[in-house]
Amino acid sequence: MNWKAKQRHLAQMRWKKRGHNRIEIPPVPKPVKVLEIFNNGPVIVAHNRWGEKITVPKKSAFKCPFNFIDRLEKRGFKRPGAGAYSTVLGKEGSDKVIKVSRSLDNWIDYIQWSSANGYAGNFAPRVYSWKRHPGSEPLRDWEKNNDWSVAVVERMSDTVTEPEQEMYLLMSLYYPACRGNTMAKLYMEDLCPGSYHFFKGLQKNHFASDISGKNVMIRKDGTFCVTDPTCGTIQTEKKRFRTGDLSPSVLWMSIAYGKKINQMDSATRSVAIETSLYAGR
Repeated sequence: MNWKAKQRHLAQMRWKKRGHNRIEIPPVPKPVKVLEIFNNGPVIVAHNRWGEKITVPKKSAFKCPFNFIDRLEKRGFKRPGAGAYSTVLGKEGSDKVIKVSRSLDNWIDYIQWSSANGYAGNFAPRVYSWKRHPGSEPLRDWEKNNDWSVAVVERMSDTVTEPEQEMYLLMSLYYPACRGNTMAKLYMEDLCPGSYHFFKGLQKNHFASDISGKNVMIRKDGTFCVTDPTCGTIQTEKKRFRTGDLSPSVLWMSIAYGKKINQMDSATRSVAIETSLYAGR
């Protein structure tokens, strides 16, 4: 027996002689958590091992996009698809999905442009709302912002990725038409009227950087839609858009509006009618 073991043995003998051999040390009490409501929202009130009262903020779904996605999945939402920037979630039978952009690109700028030009609900998806949320983590050296967003978007039926699909032919004509092939332009307009002008508008406004793969889809009725053709830097400074802000173009024909169209000159009237046709009105 070495010196340390001998000293430990003597200490244990003295402890037993003093009658402490039957004393039991009580277990450490676990913190008791109680949910209370304050002016700044719900917090968890807990008592630590010494009985002191401590408060911990409740985990929020809006802290980061991953918390939000996790909360939606716990409520029964499924993932129809996901990409480099966004995750799409929805419930079976619903005609809408929730698009959670984990990192912001200029998708919302594309939606603004398409709504202003009458393409919303036609060649571009209809967006019912969009909200920007600030990031909770500090910015890294290469980041300008770490915000994220949540949008409610119309649901699509399928992607245009298989040659047997009818609209697959439209995408095979896209690149030759944009390079100046006259026959490709004519075939595009015959297959899907207005599509060539739409794609030219995407290129002119720098929204054509990612037209491929799962970013080209069709609806249940078979109509063609370019859901997310861009991956640039976000330009808008706004924090929120509602349904009225992203509605289709107001240039549509109706009985009440017919008198105003008749009062236009021939050039303006043709532009209004052509825009209303492209908007699907």
